[in-house]
Amino acid sequence: MYYKRLIAFILALTVTFAFTGCSFIDEQWDVLKEERELVASAEAEDTTTEVATTTTEAFKEQNELADFINADKDTLGGRIDTPNGYYRVNYVAEDNEGSDVADDEDVKASEDASSDGSNDDSASKVAKRDNNLSEPVDIETFMRSLPVKEDGAKTMYYTTSPKENQDAHCAVLDLYLDGNNLQQFASSIMRLYAEYFWTNRDYGSMKFMMVNGFTLDFDKWANGERASFNNNAVQWTAGSEAADDYNALNEYLAMYFAYSDRNALLKSSDKKKIEDIAVGDYFINTDSGALAMVVDVAEDGKGDKCFLLAAGGNPGQDIEVLNNDAHKNGDPWYYLSEIKDEVKTPEFSFKSRSLYHLHSEDASGDASE
Repeated sequence: MYYKRLIAFILALTVTFAFTGCSFIDEQWDVLKEERELVASAEAEDTTTEVATTTTEAFKEQNELADFINADKDTLGGRIDTPNGYYRVNYVAEDNEGSDVADDEDVKASEDASSDGSNDDSASKVAKRDNNLSEPVDIETFMRSLPVKEDGAKTMYYTTSPKENQDAHCAVLDLYLDGNNLQQFASSIMRLYAEYFWTNRDYGSMKFMMVNGFTLDFDKWANGERASFNNNAVQWTAGSEAADDYNALNEYLAMYFAYSDRNALLKSSDKKKIEDIAVGDYFINTDSGALAMVVDVAEDGKGDKCFLLAAGGNPGQDIEVLNNDAHKNGDPWYYLSEIKDEVKTPEFSFKSRSLYHLHSEDASGDASE
């Protein structure tokens, strides 16, 4: 009888401890859970504050991309001279009444300069343009007139921190970069095209394909329409205020960048032979996802070509004009005569046959390998 009472007493203690112990553990778990939620909330608030810091800055006034009136060191063409003996392809010569496409005499003068090994200074400058753009500019003039940051400027990530490798570039384009990690490799290519179409007010050419095949049309966007998502379907809906200014362009690009990638760009591209390389073409590495755009082309009197490359990156960063590490003298130009199977840049390489161009009208281009 004594043993039965002892066993019953022990069992009662065990049950009591189990209940009180579970209650104690539950209370501790609730405390820990509450602490984790507070920490997570604080971290989220810090992140929101950091993103807000990088995104609340107003879009930089573009004033028609350097107004096309400065041929000095604040433009891509003004910063980077042509190699001795080379002149810029489709260079727009400057005269007293404005700018006209270079005529035969201009080309002949450049050829004469190349024959004696000297550099024609006028051929290494950017054409001056009126800022009202009374007539469209060609893509060569546009790219050479892109604004660049000051000498020695660093390439910055979208987080506003500097990129680790600051030796890959010879210049950094001074274009808007938001804080949302959207402007990466393919997006950088399309930003330059978008800036070109927008500057020329050629909105009809700004029809960019998203990953699901939907075409984001800037004409409709400027009229106040927006792309509305319903499950997998996308359609245009009205309701926003009509605007085609630089803010509207960047808002349009933010949506496009969020729903586009390298594959979408490939579907909108045509392949080209490297011998026919021109400003606006781009190389694509389908393995790594890297892309680089041809932003300038020059040639000598014999027709030998060289070109400059610009690229973004992943994570999102400024668009930088790339160096050519094969040249120890700091010459950033890439020469067709030096290229065999690959185009090697400081951080990635491309097959020489991987050159593309944006299809002119829609996404029906054939970019198959």
